[in-house]
Amino acid sequence: MSGILYVIGINRDNLDDNAPSVMSALKNSALIACESKEDAEVFLKNAGIDYRGDLISMVNITPEAVLEYLDNKSNVSLLSDDGYAAICDPGFDILNKALEQSHNVRILPQVSAILSSWLLSGLISHRNQDFFFGGMINFHWDEQQIKIISDHAQDTCIFLSVHPDWNNSGDKLNELLFDVYGNDRKVTLLFDIGTNRQTIIKCHTGQLVETIRSIDHKYVSLVIHPTNA
Repeated sequence: MSGILYVIGINRDNLDDNAPSVMSALKNSALIACESKEDAEVFLKNAGIDYRGDLISMVNITPEAVLEYLDNKSNVSLLSDDGYAAICDPGFDILNKALEQSHNVRILPQVSAILSSWLLSGLISHRNQDFFFGGMINFHWDEQQIKIISDHAQDTCIFLSVHPDWNNSGDKLNELLFDVYGNDRKVTLLFDIGTNRQTIIKCHTGQLVETIRSIDHKYVSLVIHPTNA
């Protein structure tokens, strides 16, 4: 089993906002690939982390070199100066290489299912990719919501959340997907299955409803890939 790649979001100016899971991941990583080494050193010092591993700027290390750590069963953290690494900084190259090779990737902290599913879909590498949040699927869906999503169907990355009361919305989603996307559009699913437990599944629209119903989950976020990605 390979190491874990942590994609970490931080608040550099207010240390109290940083989750314990973030601090633990940083302490236990053999490599922290950061945006700015100087800023990372200041953050780690202020956070009280006596880090003894490798601290390297992402502009000075190749994705292949980072993946060697994972292949050697060592954990790696991607650390931005502020916010999520891999959004608007060099971390997206490392993240997508890790996803392509099916490495274990975790987003910390897990405060936004939309951001987490977007990062883990691999679509972050498409810098000019339009995206659209279509809301939560539940039994209150109406024709106007379906029309809005249909209008964005082809060249836009669509984000949707699935209500836990899935049995009341599954048939409606299945009908929507068949009418708008057919059975072969790529989908990334992010399942929240409990505290600090998330899992990612990639499938196609024709497999989506069956896949969601097969897992005991609390919430699901899904990313419907555009035709050009």
